[in-house]
This record gives sequence, C-alpha cells and structure tokens, in this order.
Amino acid sequence: MRTALIANLHALKAVLADIAKAGMDDLVSLGDVVGYGAHPAERIDPLHRVRSKGVMGNHDYYVSSDSPGIELILKEPETATNPVWAGVKHARAQLSQDQLAWLRAPQPVASLGEDIVTH
Repeated sequence: MRTALIANLHALKAVLADIAKAGMDDLVSLGDVVGYGAHPAERIDPLHRVRSKGVMGNHDYYVSSDSPGIELILKEPETATNPVWAGVKHARAQLSQDQLAWLRAPQPVASLGEDIVTH
C-alpha cells in the first residue's frame, strides 16, 4: 500500500496534485490543518474531499474545541495580540459547523497498519 503523509499545508494544492499523480492509496494529515494562514476552509475542504485520514494537531484542537479552558483563554484581552490565539479566533470565525466537526474528528494518534503516527 502506498501512503502519503502530509504535514505542511502551505502548498496544499500542489501537494494534492502530486499525490494524485503518484497514485497514493491513502493520504494522512499530520495535524495543524488550521491555525496558520488566512484561509482555514481552503485547507479543510480539499482534505475532506479526498477523504484524508489524519491526526489532530494542537491548533486543530484549539480551533474546534468547546473546552471551557480554551474559551477562557480566547476571552483574555492579551490573546488579541498573540499570533497563536489570534489565528485560532480567526479560524473559528471562518469555519462552518461541518468544517469544525471534520476538524474535531481525528484522534491525536493514528494507526496505519504496522505504523503509528502522531502530531
């Protein structure tokens, strides 16, 4: 079985095109699909369409979680100037409930046959 692992989604369209040409059987995202960059939906939608497997990254958790702790952090005034939390707020505002549900689904560790991957 041929499996492609992707970790850096900055060049997602080019990477997905190369993977399609190579005829990979599986596509596995190593997390942090969102949290960086201005267009989180443009990262989620192609991965959802190709039915990628994946593991949850910490930024994916921050964006999709309804944890009271995360909610408290996001209400703190200093998070507005912190790039991590500003990215989380931005992604949350851009994503639909379906996209958030997709982002929330992966576990932090995935088994791929005899291999185990994590973020």
